[in-house]
Amino acid sequence: AHFNFNNNHHSLLNNNLLSALPSPFQACANSLTYINLNNNMLTSIPTSISTATGLNTLLLKYNNISSLPASLSSLTSLHDFDMEHNSMTTLPPNSVFINTAIDDVKFGFNLLTSLPDYWCTMPDITSFNVYNNKLTSMPSSTTCINTLTYINMAGNMLTSLSSSFNTITSLQVLKLSGNLLTSMPSLSLTKLTYLFVFTLSHSVLFSFTSNTLIPLISVMYQAIASSIFHHFLPALVSSNCL
Repeated sequence: AHFNFNNNHHSLLNNNLLSALPSPFQACANSLTYINLNNNMLTSIPTSISTATGLNTLLLKYNNISSLPASLSSLTSLHDFDMEHNSMTTLPPNSVFINTAIDDVKFGFNLLTSLPDYWCTMPDITSFNVYNNKLTSMPSSTTCINTLTYINMAGNMLTSLSSSFNTITSLQVLKLSGNLLTSMPSLSLTKLTYLFVFTLSHSVLFSFTSNTLIPLISVMYQAIASSIFHHFLPALVSSNCL
């Protein structure tokens, strides 16, 4: 195993077979700002990480972590928290995140089936990544925070979208490819004026109204290229776009 605790406040422990942290970690934890534990055999986040209160980056990709400890809330300087390619089935209570400064949420390639009500209300959030999970539904009445610019929910099993999206007036990128959407999401594009990337490829869309189509042309030029889209061409013709 290769353990690197260097004098730049970084701990590089990635690409090992760790199921727990090595003993030297505790001695230097309170001075660390960056920890890389990607590609190990962790099934939980070691509680000793909570003593690294100056931590800015915590990378935990490619482990087998299924839950997050409440002690994570002590990492008040944490911005970059990467939990992709793990075994999370649910996200923890908001109390775990509320005191952190996480702005880029990364839970792609887990086993999430639903999202908590707070999913888009974390105070510093700008990017939310839960692509390639098993999401089938979303909270219906959440009012989202307007710092959120990027959402990637591609590769799930969503059949409809929450009206919460219409409250995210700062949104610039929305990726929904590879879901089970059979009709065009009810987005209020007069509110989402900053949206410029909107992907729906590899969906099962059956219909598309001309009222929805016209304001979307600028952001969906190729977004629906691979959808199973039975009535797309007639809608284009009827709206005089062709």
